[in-house]
Amino acid sequence: MKFLLSIFVISVGIFGPWDTVQGLICHTNTNLLNDPSKIGDQGDHVRNCTEFMVPRDELACIKLDYAERNFNESTVIKACSFRGACGMMRSLVEHTKIGTIKMCFICRENLCNS
Repeated sequence: MKFLLSIFVISVGIFGPWDTVQGLICHTNTNLLNDPSKIGDQGDHVRNCTEFMVPRDELACIKLDYAERNFNESTVIKACSFRGACGMMRSLVEHTKIGTIKMCFICRENLCNS
C-alpha cells in the first residue's frame, strides 16, 4: 500500500504542476494593441478576470460571460504565467447569441515570461 501511495505522489509531482501554466485571463474595454506597454495601468479598465490552469503549449479556450456590447475583435487579453511575468496575445473571439465570448490562446512559457 505504501508503495502504491509513493508512486501516486511521484506521478502527481512529475506530471502535475510542472506541465501546466497557471494564469489570469482578463478582457478590457480599451484597444491596447497600439500601445501594449499600457497593460496593467489604471487606464486599462480590466474586468471579468478568470483564473485558469492549462497544459503548457496547448490551446486553452475559456468562455466568459459579459454584459458589455462593445466587446469586439480588437479587445486584448492579458495572460500571466505563474512567475508573474505577463505576455499579451490578441484574442480570437466568437460572439454567441447568449452573450458568451470564447477566448482561445496559447500560453507558452517563452511568451508568458517575456
